[in-house]
Amino acid sequence: MTWMLNRELEKLGFEVSDLTYENLMSERYDLVHLHFFEGQTGFKNPFRVINRMGRLLKAIDRQKKLGAKLIYTAHNVVTHDAPWRKLEDWYVQQFTKRVDGTIFVSEVSVPLVRAKFPELHGPSTIIPLSDYGDFYPNTVSRKEARAHFGITESALTLSHVGLIKPYKNVPALIRAFKGIPGDLALLIGGRCLEDVLRSEIQQLASEDPRVVVDIRHLEDEDMQLFLNASDVCIFPYRNILNSGSAMMALTFGKPVVVPNVGSMPELQRRVNADWVRLYDGEFGVEALSNAIQWTRETNRGAGPPLQELSVTAVAAKHAEFYRLVCKTA
Repeated sequence: MTWMLNRELEKLGFEVSDLTYENLMSERYDLVHLHFFEGQTGFKNPFRVINRMGRLLKAIDRQKKLGAKLIYTAHNVVTHDAPWRKLEDWYVQQFTKRVDGTIFVSEVSVPLVRAKFPELHGPSTIIPLSDYGDFYPNTVSRKEARAHFGITESALTLSHVGLIKPYKNVPALIRAFKGIPGDLALLIGGRCLEDVLRSEIQQLASEDPRVVVDIRHLEDEDMQLFLNASDVCIFPYRNILNSGSAMMALTFGKPVVVPNVGSMPELQRRVNADWVRLYDGEFGVEALSNAIQWTRETNRGAGPPLQELSVTAVAAKHAEFYRLVCKTA
């Protein structure tokens, strides 16, 4: 989502460059903004983590000596599925000591992140995740999208789209779906980097012809096929703080089903209960059956009310916070 934010910030007059070691060591910036650590800490080799994080801190120190302010967006308390949790925590702690301003993406995340990294100081604000605006193509009709997957017009179609990781609980979704008979279809699309998880999903899907699985990196053009073919998007996360996938679905005008954890209740309040359904406890046949009934019986408008979550509105809030932090001595 950062590329969309950057595009909108440029419209507001900011000059935006990629946050790379080379740029940080060769240029001078007024502000450095980091969103995610996965690109620095998600390696199975711990020495690569040490090297990448060491270089990042060195480059940040150079920028701060030149007068730059450091902004951190706390999308999660910690990254998902970190190979070296203690090592990552130590380096993130060194990073947070350098932060001049923090953006939280939900109210519930504020005490959680501050408890994990109490050294965070300086101004802070809450800016929710934005929608995806017009970034992804959306020209394929429902009928065309369903024809692509061989789904009939009558089938109530569920989907799970996005990078597939263990915490996203996709096998549980397929198992629950297999336990519900009827004119239904389930689409699973996205890249999966774990061989065992990929094999499990493919095996489960092969046992029910109503399940369509496409486990690969989805190009921008592919997203509309999955989402426009869908009636509802199901995200049975084991744990979650914020969900870009849910925002993607809402951008395409699709209701979402998510667990009653993290910032999902806040998302429901910002949008409304016609578009965001929460469930409690473990995800299974009961939760999915209730979600299907909710999808069928809820009368919705043309699309969810996302005006306050538009990428333009969210970029304006970022610009306001940037200016505040840069003015802070």
